[in-house]
Amino acid sequence: MKAISKVYTTLVILGIIIILLIIIPTKISHIGIIILALYIAYLILSIKIINADKIATIVLLGRALGDVESGVMIAPAGIVKVVSFPRTIFNDELPGNPELIFGEEGKIPDGMFRPIRIKFGNPDPLDIDLINDPYNVCMVVDVVPVVNWRISNATLFFVNIGSIEKLRVILSDKVVADFGVKFSTMTPAKAGKILDQISDELKTKLITETIEWGIKVNNTDIKPFNFSHHMNTAVVGVSVAKLNKKSAIETGIGAAEVKRLMIEAEAVGMTKLGKLAKTEQGKYVIYLQTLQKAFENADYSIIPGGDLFSAFAGIKEMLTKINGGK
Repeated sequence: MKAISKVYTTLVILGIIIILLIIIPTKISHIGIIILALYIAYLILSIKIINADKIATIVLLGRALGDVESGVMIAPAGIVKVVSFPRTIFNDELPGNPELIFGEEGKIPDGMFRPIRIKFGNPDPLDIDLINDPYNVCMVVDVVPVVNWRISNATLFFVNIGSIEKLRVILSDKVVADFGVKFSTMTPAKAGKILDQISDELKTKLITETIEWGIKVNNTDIKPFNFSHHMNTAVVGVSVAKLNKKSAIETGIGAAEVKRLMIEAEAVGMTKLGKLAKTEQGKYVIYLQTLQKAFENADYSIIPGGDLFSAFAGIKEMLTKINGGK
């Protein structure tokens, strides 16, 4: 802050010299009056007001000198710049607020963001309590983290980050990297049970990695996973099909009857499936419905390696029918 004091001292000395030029009865007194008028105008332009809801730093000829308190101050125009940021608390959904999230296919409109989509891992055989949970499967889910933070040091924030928009991009990248590792080891069903724990771990990570950014992370939360109506219907359909198949085996329903039901199922909803096939989520719905049929009648579905999530032959057959093939 010594540099700022030198600037103020120089400004005062310059003012005194101008005043002396005015009061000395010489031929240059008129010039002195003009200079004084310009000096006063310059002083007015140099007066800066920092509101109570702002936090600011002083930049002298490109060098950030330190934070300044709210109030009135003189920052010589052209020499000293005052850079301010909101002092208020931010509660940001990443990568942007809900109205700014573009979840459809195609080019992203200006000012909008893709949702954070994370691929979850396979079920853990040891999670016995989740065996019948329809979401205890490997799938891609939109994850919405919420970070509560504020700027605590304007100088560090200006030097290391520069803007709030840039900070949000960096935080989103860090969150995606963290989620990509963490959620790859569990299903959405398992993650949903420990969201509070995962949120606390994310908070600790962000506090540690942003300690020199001039911000304070107060809290982090992960919103409960939100699945579309079609996604819910398809996922639950797989679970129901598992139970129905088990029931059919236990009650001794014949293969011919199961095949008849399969044919009826194939004749329903193809138009709707065709519309869904144009979106990423729609493709996944078709994928799940293929699995549903696989569970309903394993004798008539191709499941390579016994892995239901590799049933590409069944998917290809269904997509061929949707596209008008025989």
